[in-house]
Amino acid sequence: LPPLAVVYAVCAPVPVRKRFTQLGLSAAAMIVAGGWWVAIVELWPASSRPYIGGSQNNSFLELTFGYNGLGRINGDETGSVGGGGGGGGTGQWGETGWDRMFNSEIGGQISWLLPAALILLVGGLVLTRKAKRTDLARASFLAWGGALLTTALVFSYMAGIFHQYYTVALAPYIAAVVGMGATALWEERGK
Repeated sequence: LPPLAVVYAVCAPVPVRKRFTQLGLSAAAMIVAGGWWVAIVELWPASSRPYIGGSQNNSFLELTFGYNGLGRINGDETGSVGGGGGGGGTGQWGETGWDRMFNSEIGGQISWLLPAALILLVGGLVLTRKAKRTDLARASFLAWGGALLTTALVFSYMAGIFHQYYTVALAPYIAAVVGMGATALWEERGK
C-alpha cells in the first residue's frame, strides 16, 4: 500500500491538491471498509461474542497489533509460540537481515528470481528516467518495484514468526517487474 500511495502522489495526472485530497479520501474509505467489522467486534460485549482466537484478552485489536500484526514484524508476539530475532538478529524463525531472502531455507523458494527482477527494475527505471511525471510505464515500474522492495525488506527483517511460504507474496511483484522489464529492454534492443 505505501508504494501505491507514493506513486499516486507523485505520478497521478491531476493537480497536487486534488491528488492529496483523493489520497485522503482513499485512506478514509480503506479505514471504513476494513474497520467496520473491527469496530463492531470491539464494541460488542466480550462476554457475549465468540472468542477471538489467537488473542490473549479476546480482543481483535490485540491480535492485530500483537500476535498476528506488528508482533510478526518486531518479534514482540504476546501469546506466540516463540520469538524471532528481536534483539540479536537470530531466533527460532531464522536470522534476519538483508541476506535472509537468499539463505539456504528461503533462497530456494522464490528468492532466486529476485536478482533478475531487481536488474530488470533498474533497467526499466533507467529507460523511463526522462519520461513525463505522469508516464504510465515509469509509474508501473515504481508501483510494482516499490511493492517488491517493500515486501522483500519486511520479510528480510521481520523478527517474529516467519514461514518460508510467506515468500509467495513476492510472486506477483516479481512477475510484473520481470515482464515489464523484459518487454522494455526487448523493445530497446535495436536502438
